[in-house]
Amino acid sequence: DNVTVLVVEGEGFTGAAGREATDQEIRQWLSDNPAGNIALRLPDGVIGLDCDLYKASGAESFARLVAECGELPPTWMSTSRKDGSGIRFFTVPAGTKLQGAPEPGIEVVQHHHRYAVVGPSMHPERRRYQTIAPDGATVETFPRPDELPALPEVWLARLKEPDLFSNGHVVHRDRSHTGGWSRNVNEALA
Repeated sequence: DNVTVLVVEGEGFTGAAGREATDQEIRQWLSDNPAGNIALRLPDGVIGLDCDLYKASGAESFARLVAECGELPPTWMSTSRKDGSGIRFFTVPAGTKLQGAPEPGIEVVQHHHRYAVVGPSMHPERRRYQTIAPDGATVETFPRPDELPALPEVWLARLKEPDLFSNGHVVHRDRSHTGGWSRNVNEALA
Protein backbone atom coordinates (compact mmCIF):
# COMPACT_ATOMS: atom_id res chain seq x y z
CA ASP A 1 0.00 0.00 0.00
CA ASN A 2 2.90 2.36 -0.59
CA VAL A 3 2.68 3.20 -4.30
CA THR A 4 0.38 2.68 -7.22
CA VAL A 5 1.15 -0.10 -9.65
CA LEU A 6 1.65 0.37 -13.35
CA VAL A 7 2.01 -2.90 -15.21
CA VAL A 8 1.57 -1.57 -18.71
CA GLU A 9 0.02 -3.92 -21.21
CA GLY A 10 -0.12 -1.92 -24.42
CA GLU A 11 0.43 1.73 -25.13
CA GLY A 12 -0.94 5.04 -23.95
CA PHE A 13 0.34 5.38 -20.38
CA THR A 14 3.76 6.89 -20.98
CA GLY A 15 5.21 9.57 -23.21
CA ALA A 16 4.05 13.09 -23.96
CA ALA A 17 0.50 11.94 -24.75
CA GLY A 18 0.33 9.38 -21.93
CA ARG A 19 -2.63 9.25 -19.61
CA GLU A 20 -3.14 8.31 -15.98
CA ALA A 21 -4.23 4.74 -15.40
CA THR A 22 -7.66 4.37 -13.84
CA ASP A 23 -8.27 2.57 -10.56
CA GLN A 24 -10.09 -0.15 -12.52
CA GLU A 25 -7.11 -0.64 -14.87
CA ILE A 26 -4.70 -0.87 -11.95
CA ARG A 27 -6.92 -3.42 -10.17
CA GLN A 28 -7.14 -5.45 -13.39
CA TRP A 29 -3.34 -5.39 -13.86
CA LEU A 30 -2.86 -6.52 -10.27
CA SER A 31 -5.40 -9.30 -10.73
CA ASP A 32 -3.90 -10.45 -14.04
CA ASN A 33 -0.29 -10.26 -12.86
CA PRO A 34 0.09 -10.03 -9.06
CA ALA A 35 3.87 -10.47 -9.36
CA GLY A 36 4.16 -7.67 -11.93
CA ASN A 37 6.69 -4.89 -11.63
CA ILE A 38 5.94 -1.38 -10.41
CA ALA A 39 6.68 1.60 -12.63
CA LEU A 40 6.13 5.26 -11.88
CA ARG A 41 5.29 7.85 -14.48
CA LEU A 42 6.89 10.86 -12.86
CA PRO A 43 4.79 13.99 -12.42
CA ASP A 44 5.69 17.22 -14.14
CA GLY A 45 8.30 18.84 -11.92
CA VAL A 46 10.04 15.57 -10.93
CA ILE A 47 12.85 13.90 -12.87
CA GLY A 48 14.97 10.82 -12.44
CA LEU A 49 18.63 10.87 -13.41
CA ASP A 50 19.28 7.26 -14.49
CA CYS A 51 23.02 6.64 -14.12
CA ASP A 52 24.38 3.33 -15.39
CA LEU A 53 27.63 3.40 -13.42
CA TYR A 54 28.19 -0.32 -14.03
CA LYS A 55 29.02 0.60 -17.63
CA ALA A 56 32.39 2.26 -18.26
CA SER A 57 30.67 4.90 -20.41
CA GLY A 58 28.15 5.68 -17.65
CA ALA A 59 30.81 5.95 -14.94
CA GLU A 60 32.95 8.20 -17.15
CA SER A 61 29.98 10.37 -18.13
CA PHE A 62 28.83 10.73 -14.52
CA ALA A 63 32.34 11.64 -13.34
CA ARG A 64 32.59 14.22 -16.15
CA LEU A 65 29.19 15.73 -15.23
CA VAL A 66 30.14 15.91 -11.54
CA ALA A 67 33.46 17.59 -12.45
CA GLU A 68 31.58 20.07 -14.65
CA CYS A 69 28.48 20.68 -12.51
CA GLY A 70 29.47 19.74 -8.96
CA GLU A 71 28.26 16.99 -6.65
CA LEU A 72 24.57 16.17 -6.58
CA PRO A 73 22.77 16.53 -3.25
CA PRO A 74 21.89 13.29 -1.45
CA THR A 75 18.55 12.03 -2.75
CA TRP A 76 16.27 9.04 -3.09
CA MET A 77 17.28 6.38 -5.59
CA SER A 78 15.69 3.31 -7.18
CA THR A 79 18.21 0.59 -8.00
CA SER A 80 18.68 -3.13 -8.42
CA ARG A 81 22.47 -2.83 -8.13
CA LYS A 82 25.06 -2.27 -5.40
CA ASP A 83 27.54 -0.15 -7.41
CA GLY A 84 25.91 3.30 -7.25
CA SER A 85 23.93 2.78 -10.46
CA GLY A 86 20.26 3.71 -10.35
CA ILE A 87 17.67 6.42 -10.83
CA ARG A 88 18.26 9.48 -8.62
CA PHE A 89 15.13 11.59 -8.11
CA PHE A 90 14.99 15.40 -8.03
CA THR A 91 12.52 18.20 -8.46
CA VAL A 92 12.80 20.68 -11.33
CA PRO A 93 10.65 23.67 -12.26
CA ALA A 94 7.30 22.57 -13.68
CA GLY A 95 7.37 22.37 -17.46
CA THR A 96 11.09 21.68 -17.62
CA LYS A 97 12.22 19.37 -20.43
CA LEU A 98 15.64 17.83 -20.12
CA GLN A 99 17.65 15.92 -22.69
CA GLY A 100 16.58 12.27 -22.76
CA ALA A 101 20.15 10.93 -22.96
CA PRO A 102 22.57 13.78 -22.26
CA GLU A 103 25.66 11.56 -22.06
CA PRO A 104 26.52 7.90 -22.73
CA GLY A 105 25.18 5.77 -19.85
CA ILE A 106 23.09 8.66 -18.46
CA GLU A 107 19.38 9.04 -19.22
CA VAL A 108 16.67 11.28 -17.82
CA VAL A 109 13.30 9.92 -16.73
CA GLN A 110 10.65 12.64 -16.92
CA HIS A 111 6.89 13.01 -17.17
CA HIS A 112 6.87 13.02 -20.97
CA HIS A 113 9.65 10.44 -21.44
CA ARG A 114 10.17 7.02 -19.85
CA TYR A 115 9.08 5.69 -16.48
CA ALA A 116 10.95 4.59 -13.36
CA VAL A 117 10.90 0.98 -12.21
CA VAL A 118 10.86 0.85 -8.40
CA GLY A 119 10.88 -1.74 -5.64
CA PRO A 120 9.90 -4.37 -5.02
CA SER A 121 10.04 -4.99 -8.78
CA MET A 122 12.31 -7.69 -10.16
CA HIS A 123 15.03 -6.84 -12.69
CA PRO A 124 15.19 -9.19 -15.72
CA GLU A 125 18.53 -10.44 -14.33
CA ARG A 126 16.65 -11.49 -11.14
CA ARG A 127 17.81 -8.65 -8.87
CA ARG A 128 15.18 -6.99 -6.68
CA TYR A 129 14.77 -3.21 -7.04
CA GLN A 130 15.15 -1.24 -3.84
CA THR A 131 14.51 2.32 -2.75
CA ILE A 132 17.57 3.93 -1.18
CA ALA A 133 17.02 6.97 1.08
CA PRO A 134 19.36 10.00 1.00
CA ASP A 135 21.22 8.61 4.04
CA GLY A 136 21.97 5.38 2.14
CA ALA A 137 19.46 3.22 4.02
CA THR A 138 17.24 0.80 2.12
CA VAL A 139 13.62 1.73 2.81
CA GLU A 140 10.20 0.23 2.09
CA THR A 141 8.46 3.44 1.06
CA PHE A 142 8.86 5.84 -1.83
CA PRO A 143 9.13 9.58 -1.15
CA ARG A 144 6.56 12.22 -1.91
CA PRO A 145 7.62 14.85 -4.48
CA ASP A 146 7.99 17.45 -1.72
CA GLU A 147 10.57 15.22 -0.02
CA LEU A 148 12.88 15.29 -3.03
CA PRO A 149 15.75 17.78 -3.32
CA ALA A 150 15.90 20.21 -6.21
CA LEU A 151 18.25 19.42 -9.07
CA PRO A 152 21.01 22.04 -8.69
CA GLU A 153 20.75 24.95 -11.14
CA VAL A 154 24.08 24.16 -12.84
CA TRP A 155 22.88 20.59 -13.52
CA LEU A 156 19.53 21.90 -14.72
CA ALA A 157 21.21 24.27 -17.18
CA ARG A 158 23.58 21.53 -18.39
CA LEU A 159 20.82 18.94 -18.93
CA LYS A 160 18.09 21.21 -20.32
CA GLU A 161 16.73 20.29 -23.73
CA PRO A 162 17.46 23.05 -26.24
CA ASP A 163 14.98 24.41 -28.74
CA LEU A 164 16.31 25.11 -32.21
CA PHE A 165 14.74 27.89 -34.22
CA SER A 166 15.13 28.32 -37.96
CA ASN A 167 17.82 30.99 -37.46
CA GLY A 168 20.00 28.36 -35.77
CA HIS A 169 20.01 30.00 -32.35
CA VAL A 170 19.49 27.67 -29.41
CA VAL A 171 17.15 28.72 -26.63
CA HIS A 172 15.71 26.76 -23.74
CA ARG A 173 12.05 26.09 -23.14
CA ASP A 174 10.32 28.01 -20.39
CA ARG A 175 6.97 26.44 -19.62
CA SER A 176 4.80 26.84 -16.58
CA HIS A 177 2.76 23.74 -15.90
CA THR A 178 1.88 22.42 -12.50
CA GLY A 179 2.46 18.83 -11.57
CA GLY A 180 2.23 16.32 -8.79
CA TRP A 181 1.87 12.61 -8.32
CA SER A 182 -1.25 11.16 -9.88
CA ARG A 183 -4.32 10.84 -7.66
CA ASN A 184 -3.65 7.09 -7.38
CA VAL A 185 -0.07 7.60 -6.19
CA ASN A 186 -1.17 10.33 -3.75
CA GLU A 187 -3.78 7.98 -2.26
CA ALA A 188 -1.31 5.11 -2.05
CA LEU A 189 1.28 7.31 -0.35
CA ALA A 190 -1.23 8.73 2.15
